[in-house]
Formats: sequence, structure tokens, C-alpha cells
Amino acid sequence: MSQPALSRLLSGMLVLLAAVLGGSASCNSPSFEISSDTSSGGSGGITCDLLCANGERDGGETDTDCGGEDCGNCAAHSVCETADDCVSGTCTGARCVAPVACTESKAIDLGTPGTTKTVANNACVKIKNVPSWWGTSRTVLLQTGSGGTYPVPYHWESSCKGTHGSGNLSGNWQSRTFGPTSKNCATLIQLNGTGGNVKLTYYGQ
Repeated sequence: MSQPALSRLLSGMLVLLAAVLGGSASCNSPSFEISSDTSSGGSGGITCDLLCANGERDGGETDTDCGGEDCGNCAAHSVCETADDCVSGTCTGARCVAPVACTESKAIDLGTPGTTKTVANNACVKIKNVPSWWGTSRTVLLQTGSGGTYPVPYHWESSCKGTHGSGNLSGNWQSRTFGPTSKNCATLIQLNGTGGNVKLTYYGQ
């Protein structure tokens, strides 16, 4: 069995075990671990905390690392079942609806690659001030710094590439990649935290 498949299986077992014991598997509750076989090179068990930060849609999540009873709210355009799954509080057609449009004129510029900026964790930000080598099909690596308030679901889009997607920042010193993006237009990122700040730095890959 592949490691991702094993991870999903163990995550499901964790939620089922919690239900049998009369509780729930929550990323806000004390961690516990289901052991896995390390004889073939595995890294050990999977903890409850990892359910909401493993880059997969598992457990009771409605989208990757968000939604359901156990994880944080989802960003706009993420899959949802009820309004409670969404940061905006609106779930229409099984998708979270953006609370406010993130536009280039409203967005905070994150500056040049490698620059760290502190912004509100529900801000609209943009990547625009990029060097010529960025080209028209560049992947972005977005990294958090220290002292942030999480979770921070987000949705990104590059209008001239016609690309978009969603993700979730759930802690300090995390990296997320998305793309492709282009130097010919701004890449907009709507952060959907519920209050506080987050430090962001981006790089081109």
C-alpha cells in the first residue's frame, strides 16, 4: 500500500476510533497517535493534529485540510456541505462563496520575491512586482513566518493564466506551492482567517 493511501486509511481509522469511544477526532484536542508499521521505512503513526494539515482530504473534511467538525473553515471556492464549513458563512452549490471580492486595486502588494510582509490574516494580497525571469508559467512557493494566527484558508487566482486554487495555512514556517502564474498579470490571494496577522514571503520555483 502506498504511503498516501496508508495515511488516508489511518486518518479514517482515527476518526472511527474516536467515534466508538464517544469522542471526536479534533485538531484542537490533545494529540494521540495510531501506530503504523515502520518496518518498511514508514515514519510511524499519524496524530490527530495531522488530520487538518496533511495536504489531503480525509477524516470528516469537506475539502483539503478544512471543513467538517474537526478542521478550520474553508476558503472561497472550496467544497462545502453547510455554511459552517466556510469562512464566509455561505455555502452555495456545494462551494464556499467569497465574502468580498479580492481585486488588484484593493490588494496589498507582497513586494519582490523573498520580501516578508505582515498582513491581516483575512487580507487580499497580490504578487505582481516580479523579475523578468518569472516568465509566464511560474510556480509560487508561499511561506509563513513566526507569530501568525491560524488557520488561514486562502484562494488564489491568476486571471491571465486562467488558473486558480485553494489551500490552508495552519501554522508558522509552513510552505505551500501553487501555480502556474505569469509576470503579465497579478496573482491575487484572498486570505480567509478570522482575525490576527500572518507573515508571508513568496518565492518563484
